[in-house]
Amino acid sequence: MAPYKCQSLFVEVQQLVNDQYKTVLVEMIACDSLTNTIFASGQNGEGVVFVGKGNFLSPQDWVMEDADLLGNKTMDVRFHFNSLTDVLVEGFDTSGNRLWGTRYIKRNPKDKNLGVQLVSVHDNMLENPYETLKQLNRLGFSYIETFVYADGTFYGMSPAVFKNMVALAGLRFEGSMTFYDLPTDEKWDEAILWWKKCIRDHKEAGVSYLSTSNHELKTVKSKHELQRYCDYYNAIGKLCAENGLQFVYHNHADALNVAQIDSLKKFIRKGGGFVGIHAASAAKKRNAWYDGLIGGVFTNHPKLQSAVLQVEDASFPAVMHLPPKWLWSDEWYNFDKFDDQKVHVVLKVDEKTYDYSAGYDRIPLKGMGENHPIAWCHHYDGGRIFSTDSRKIYACTVKSK
Repeated sequence: MAPYKCQSLFVEVQQLVNDQYKTVLVEMIACDSLTNTIFASGQNGEGVVFVGKGNFLSPQDWVMEDADLLGNKTMDVRFHFNSLTDVLVEGFDTSGNRLWGTRYIKRNPKDKNLGVQLVSVHDNMLENPYETLKQLNRLGFSYIETFVYADGTFYGMSPAVFKNMVALAGLRFEGSMTFYDLPTDEKWDEAILWWKKCIRDHKEAGVSYLSTSNHELKTVKSKHELQRYCDYYNAIGKLCAENGLQFVYHNHADALNVAQIDSLKKFIRKGGGFVGIHAASAAKKRNAWYDGLIGGVFTNHPKLQSAVLQVEDASFPAVMHLPPKWLWSDEWYNFDKFDDQKVHVVLKVDEKTYDYSAGYDRIPLKGMGENHPIAWCHHYDGGRIFSTDSRKIYACTVKSK
């Protein structure tokens, strides 16, 4: 389990009363590093001073027992951290009855121009799209990429309605991951008509790009089938370009057979540039040349969590627009075969700020220690390479040009 990072904080709670915000609580909270105990001292809106003492139940939960200065226990207060910026707080009387509850979501600054793929919050979007979008805005995101375009709608809404909802939540609708399977020759025109409508709907919704993935690449067994596959997605890319949209094609672990690796080698050895994003470190395991190209091999990652990122080289173009330290939520990849003497690390994650042991199958994971890289660059076999673990950070680096 990752160690707790103990520090103090000052809290002021205001409540809206008659169209004016009134302070109802001030409190100082600190964690004692010797005993791992939480202490608090504060005053409520009635002027009553209280003290509290509590402890951690888990990395995400703590409980406080409050008492007045006469020694009378007043309530238990329980905190559950959904993330470092999203906290559920509940108060219980001495009999265990719930008195109140509230949720605090920190509003992060949006000067970093970061986007989020809504597949990360897919269930939340299906349940309550507007509230989910508002929370993403408060977490500091600037724009979104959707995942569920179907039958001319986004989460059951028309392009115009969804666009307005996104704008009302304080976000921009920049892109959409969209799928339509490779058609047979008889269904080719039908597929192209679908994409034309898809593009019109996304233009109405105001997006700047469409993306898709290689989920059908495993079905390709011959050069002829590969040519049809390429012709299909090139046709889609051409339609997008004609309508002022970018088209993005996602590769995954099925990419790069022997012939394709050879082609990539020739490109790199002629001085080509390569940008590896997110799962690029898992795209071609057990190939020594490709492992060296990326700079590291993906092993695993803990559950999606918030953590503090630290810029190591503020002069590097991909991170020069970022503050020295900042909070971000992502899948924090662990790597094997990573040698920081062979690459130039420009961004790290602080393992003290998240639980690197929290695996999905309850088997504790191991982190990488103080030097946990997130983005790096190097020269390799004649070419220039930039790699980043993050599936979302790349969006802000691309838009910082």
